[in-house]
Amino acid sequence: MRNNYFFSFLILALINCSKPQNQNNITSISLGGKGISNLSEIVESIDYLLLDFPKSHYMERPEKVFITDSVMILADHTNTMNFLVYDLKGKLLSEFSFYGEGPGKTTSIIDVAFNPFENLIEVLSINKIMKFDLTGDFIEEESLPFQPNLFLSLNNNEKALFFTYYASPNLESLKNKKGTFHFYNNENDILSEKIFDLPSTPSWIEKNAMVSSSFGADIFFSLTMLDTIYWIKNKSIHQKIYLDFESHQLPFDMVSPYVDDANGLVSLMNRDDFINKYRYHIPTLYCDDGLISSRFKSGLFYGHFIYHLTSGKTILIDKFVNDIDNGMEKFLMKNLRDNIIYSFYQPDELMSKLRNESDQFKGMDNDFTKVAKQLDSDDFLVLAKYQLRKF
Repeated sequence: MRNNYFFSFLILALINCSKPQNQNNITSISLGGKGISNLSEIVESIDYLLLDFPKSHYMERPEKVFITDSVMILADHTNTMNFLVYDLKGKLLSEFSFYGEGPGKTTSIIDVAFNPFENLIEVLSINKIMKFDLTGDFIEEESLPFQPNLFLSLNNNEKALFFTYYASPNLESLKNKKGTFHFYNNENDILSEKIFDLPSTPSWIEKNAMVSSSFGADIFFSLTMLDTIYWIKNKSIHQKIYLDFESHQLPFDMVSPYVDDANGLVSLMNRDDFINKYRYHIPTLYCDDGLISSRFKSGLFYGHFIYHLTSGKTILIDKFVNDIDNGMEKFLMKNLRDNIIYSFYQPDELMSKLRNESDQFKGMDNDFTKVAKQLDSDDFLVLAKYQLRKF
């Protein structure tokens, strides 16, 4: 056991960045270098779980996954508008959709969140937040006098809200094309003054751009191509986490002129010189007991990083060799909880890996080969749980 601890310490000392300096509540973390080479440098073990196939509410892959002590909630809220609830062993407990025009239904889901204080699924629709229990039954709805784009439920009936500039309740922000972050109390209908505003960014918003700690004390927020993650505590900016991609840093003034020109921005991003030179942030944020993780684009690949909020250490995950079980060599991360990365794969992805690389799997019998050999195309999603080493 002592040798294992020494091995973990030695590897992480080599791959982690040193603790960054913190000046004027800005912390810079380096993401310009090479990521881990082998998965075993950061992961101790991988467990696989085949999820029950839903009876009528299929989804190709969840857009958001909420995990509690007893259930997993899979939400595909903008594609199929379907929701699935599983126990932690992969048994399907309930499945439902909120799509429709009748009572307790909606034809427009803008964002979805899990309210841990009421144990409810909450859906942001047009000028309202609808609440449902874990069987899909409608509980109630709250009318809103404005239209946010992202929200989180906090304690004491408060919400954290983000408005893009074109929906901002602040006229100055609307004029200056800046998005705004606010808190809102539904009981007394009070919207706070803007906590901060942000420069214009591309018109799309990632689905996991805002996340909170278990009890809502800490909120983390960012936008696509923005080089900063905002850490909000006690209704103010506690820290700005600057993502330093070094020589690969994308100049924001290169993309800001395209804030209202999505086609022009896509054309720019598809140029070879853009793809080969720049890395940029695509916020898929997850928070877990002192860790914060997110995603970035690097060339044609997507990478992740995990940042320790206290020590300042950073793990960079770009392309790696899976030297644990020779299985999947990419993360499709949908949550980070209890030091475990939750990644969801289609069965064909595992089956193709086993078939196309049959020589390296010859005679091998491990957790990956066992689950891959039992799969067929009629199966549903496979959950891979990557147990992280302590760092």
